[in-house]
Amino acid sequence: MNNSTMNTEEAYRLDIKLDIDSDQPVDPAPLIPIFHRWIQNDHFQGDVLIDVADYRHVPDGPGVILVAYEAHLSVDFERGRPGLRYARKRPPVEKRDFGELLRHDFSRAQEAARLLQRESAFADGTRISDQRWTLKIQDRLRAPATDQAFEAVEPELRSFLSELYADDVQVQRGGDTREGLTLRIEA
Repeated sequence: MNNSTMNTEEAYRLDIKLDIDSDQPVDPAPLIPIFHRWIQNDHFQGDVLIDVADYRHVPDGPGVILVAYEAHLSVDFERGRPGLRYARKRPPVEKRDFGELLRHDFSRAQEAARLLQRESAFADGTRISDQRWTLKIQDRLRAPATDQAFEAVEPELRSFLSELYADDVQVQRGGDTREGLTLRIEA
């Protein structure tokens, strides 16, 4: 396969970041005890939760990460925009096409958002939006930041978005060639 095309069957490293709206700057410090409690109580079921990593010292960085076997969960500040990120790192146990995987991973991000919004230590004054989010495919070989890669995922993406939202949805391709395909979605 060359760099200008995309094989959607092989692209599994989806990274979904739901925007966080807040009345004040988002403080990720409360996430450390929250994520540790989630590990102890198996609060985010469906994955093996392993550890918590604190990267708050990195400007515009990953913030606090809940390390898990299948996908990491974090509140990060990439490009100065706070968001809840669900980042798949392993192929799914059951084979799924791109559309199925997108549906699954987006629902996992929404589930994490619901759980986090119930945590008063973090959620006070914040709202995690599933109306504004970013989809990044973390695989420059299989999903380069090109028009051809976007055209390869667009039909399945549009199908998913039409199920999710009643109104018109804006999809913008972003990122540069040093990153995988990055799409900004606003409903």
